[in-house]
Amino acid sequence: LAACRTFSEENAMLDSESNDLLHLVGVTTDGRLWHTIRRETGWDPFGDVEGEAGDRGRFIDVDCAGVNGKLHVCGVTDSRHLWHTIRRETSWDPFGDVGGQAGYIADIGGVGIAEVNGVLHVLGTDEVPGLWHTIRRETGWNPFRDVEGQMGDRRGIHTVACAGVNNKLHVCGVTVDNQLLHTIRRKQPIRRETGWDPFGDVEGQAGNRGIFERVGIAEVNGVLHVCGVTQDGHLWHTIRRETGWDPLRDVEVPAGDHGFFTDVDCAGINGELHVCGVTKDGHLWHTIRRKLAWDPFRDVEVPAGDRGNFRTISVV
Repeated sequence: LAACRTFSEENAMLDSESNDLLHLVGVTTDGRLWHTIRRETGWDPFGDVEGEAGDRGRFIDVDCAGVNGKLHVCGVTDSRHLWHTIRRETSWDPFGDVGGQAGYIADIGGVGIAEVNGVLHVLGTDEVPGLWHTIRRETGWNPFRDVEGQMGDRRGIHTVACAGVNNKLHVCGVTVDNQLLHTIRRKQPIRRETGWDPFGDVEGQAGNRGIFERVGIAEVNGVLHVCGVTQDGHLWHTIRRETGWDPLRDVEVPAGDHGFFTDVDCAGINGELHVCGVTKDGHLWHTIRRKLAWDPFRDVEVPAGDRGNFRTISVV
C-alpha cells in the first residue's frame, strides 16, 4: 500500500507498547470505528480511529492483528471496500485500499486477519458467498486467491475468523446454512497441493449447540480456542487439541448471563484467553478464562466510555 511503510521499516521502529496488552477495535451502528487498550491499570478511553487514519465511510466489519509489535486493522465499509491501517505507538497510518494492491473482491462483506511467521494473512468473504485469501509481505500484497476454489469444496462461508497457531493459519467460518467449519493452511502442503486442509465440521466433533452465526478464534499456549455465538444469543467455547476437539461448553454459566450476544472475539494473552462480546443492546462485555475458571463478565464501556451501540468487535 502506498500509504504504508514496508515491514522492514516497521521493524526499525518497534512499538514501545507491550504485546501483553489487549487491544479492542469495534464498529458502532453508525459505522464509526473505535479503539481502546486494556492495561494493568484498566481500560483506556476509546479513540476515534477514523479521526486519525481518515474517514472512509460507514464500516460494517473489522478485524485486527499484531504483527512485529504493531497493531494492524482491516475494515470493510458499506461501499464494499476493504481498508487497511497500522497503529504505530500512538499514531495511525492513513487507510490504504487493499483492493488496489491485492485485487478487488466483489461485494465483500466480512474480514478476518492474523499474523503467521511475521506476515499478515487476510481473509475476506463475499456475498456469493465465497472465501478469499491474501498475504501482506515486505514486498507488498499477494493477489487474492479463491480458497474454496483451490480446495474444490464450496461451503458458502459468510463469516470468517483466523489465528496463527504453531506457524500455521487456522480458519473458522460460519456458512449460510449455519455450519461451523475449520480448516488449516499449512506451510508445507498436506493432502492438497494448495496447502489447505479440507474443511472439518466443528460441531460434528465438539457437539451441536444450535445454529451458529458468529465466531472468534485465538491461540493460547499452542492450542486453538474457538468462541461462537448461536442464533439464540448464547456464547459457546471449545478447544482444538492435538487429540481432537473439546466439547462446546456454555461460557455464560460460569461468567454470567448478560443477555443476548450478537458478536464475539477472543485473544490469548499471558497464557489466558480474553473474550469480548457484544450484546443485542449494543453493549460490550469482557471476561478472562484462567486455566479452567472464568472471570465474571465486566462492562467495557463504563471505564472506556460510551460510544453508542456496538455492532461488531475484534480483539488481539
